[in-house]
Order: sequence, then C-alpha cells, then structure tokens
Amino acid sequence: MADAASPLTTLNYVKASTATTAFLGLPRLCQSPSLSVRQMKALVGIGAATESHPVTLHDARSDSSLRYETCGFKLEPLSSGVVDWSQVAKRGTPEHTLYKAELEAIVRRLHPDAKALAWSTFLLRGGPGENGPAAGAIHLDWYPDVAACKEFLSEHPEGYHDLKDTAAQVKSQPGNENLELKVVLGLWKPRNESNPVKEAPLIEQCFNVNAEGTSVPVANLAANLKHSERQKWYYFKDQTRDEVFVFRHATIEQPSFANFHCGGVLPLPAGMEKRSSVETRVMLYF
Repeated sequence: MADAASPLTTLNYVKASTATTAFLGLPRLCQSPSLSVRQMKALVGIGAATESHPVTLHDARSDSSLRYETCGFKLEPLSSGVVDWSQVAKRGTPEHTLYKAELEAIVRRLHPDAKALAWSTFLLRGGPGENGPAAGAIHLDWYPDVAACKEFLSEHPEGYHDLKDTAAQVKSQPGNENLELKVVLGLWKPRNESNPVKEAPLIEQCFNVNAEGTSVPVANLAANLKHSERQKWYYFKDQTRDEVFVFRHATIEQPSFANFHCGGVLPLPAGMEKRSSVETRVMLYF
C-alpha cells in the first residue's frame, strides 16, 4: 500500500495496443533543410495514441534502499557560482564554462574511471520565453538500444543526434582513439529563486522495475513507455536550486539500465514560484 503522504500524479503513456515500433511527433532528427515536408511526414508517420494512468510518487529522500549503482539516479549537492543563468545555454560564455566545470566535478566523482566526457547542449526551461516542463510526458532522450540508434543514423545521415555529433570529436583527440561510449547521463537542476520545486518535480522510474517490452522506440531516437503495474516512480521532494538530479539516459552494455522520466503534475501552492530549470546530457567514454 502506498504511503498516505505520497502524492499522486497522472502520466501519459503510449497506448497498450501500440506496436513495438512507433513514430511520435515531428522529431529533431527530421529538422534538416535537406528534407522536404513530405519526406518528414513520411518518416514520422502517424503519432501513436496515448492513455493516462494515475501513479504514486515515492520520495527518494526517505528510501534508504536506493543506490545510484543499481537504481540509476541520485541527488548531488551543488551551490553553483553562476549568477546569470540566461547565459548558461550559450557556448563559450563564462557562465557556460563555469557550470559545465561544476557538473564535471560531480560526474567524475560518480564515475572516476571515465576517460573523456562529451557534453550536449544546455536547455533552459520554465523562464520567460522558454519551453515549459515536459509535465506528464514520459520519455527517454535516447532510445536505450544504441545499436538501433546507429542503424537508424546510418539510414538518415542528415539527422542530429548526440551519438553521431560527439563521437568523432572525442575520438579525434590524441589518446582517445580506442575509447568507447559506455554511459549517457542527464543532469537536471532547478533555478527557482524563492522556493523549492513544487508543481513539476522531475520524476524517474527506477530501472530495475522496468517491465520488459514496455519501451516504444520513436523516430527521433528517443523512447516512450507503455504502462505497467511493476513500474515505480520516484522524485526528490522539495528539490532546491542547490541540488542536481543525476540520472541515466542510456547504458550501452545494458540497455535496460535507463531511467524513463518526466515532470510530475502536482498543484502549485498559492504564492509559490513556478519551476524553472537547466538540464543537459553528458556522454561518458571509457
């Protein structure tokens, strides 16, 4: 039975009857000037139907059994020196350089054997002119079977994907020729000034309760999810701007070791600041 204090939220899943391969929405992969609108529609296909299910959110702060090595996610302290967060997403700015260095220290503490790191873009959400949280929209940024990603990219070389766009850069550096991508992490931090996150906390599915066969690949090389009673969802209650949520997008040698995630859908207490955040992905080479 769920703890009476555990909040409920409603999440959007791919409909149970959906085939194991589905193309959902207009993917980033297709946003290329070399593709016509007709070609894009042919590649994307028809969006799969979704269905909503209520789920219980468990507070990871109060579960001492969770271990980063087995569940895939962890909360790390970070009192950032960044002042102007609007500049973090701009490569080459002092804020971008500083925040990346702060995150790198966390990643190397968790994965001391990593030989090289490759960073994706930094995405700001929730502020003026920014996208809102992906509330209730379960996803993985990467489809967890990287071999399938490589096959798809070989057929659509004009597409964008971290795997293609960073691997060559890493391996071109002296001494990196034999390194291999092993892990892809997500790093998510609130930017709220006045209060912890209340209405849209980042929530994660513990990978070891994944029901086999519930992952649905999509055309942008991400993945969506079908509902299963075996799934268990966690969040860190009242996450603050001084904490970073670390989680797994992909584990190359163990595709099931990945945390499906989204923003939870909870009420915002009166007078509280809405969620704003900064997120990125980092690829670990060993």
